[in-house]
Amino acid sequence: MTWYRADYYGITGGYSDNTFRPAGKCSRGQMVSFLFRYVIHN
Repeated sequence: MTWYRADYYGITGGYSDNTFRPAGKCSRGQMVSFLFRYVIHN
């Protein structure tokens, strides 16, 4: 899945300051959210 599609389907959308940090660290809670949203849309 490309990041564009992930944003389109609401799996990820970046940070509240409208930035996207692909090399930043991801918390456990963020990862759970990504996986949960991915499963819902697939």
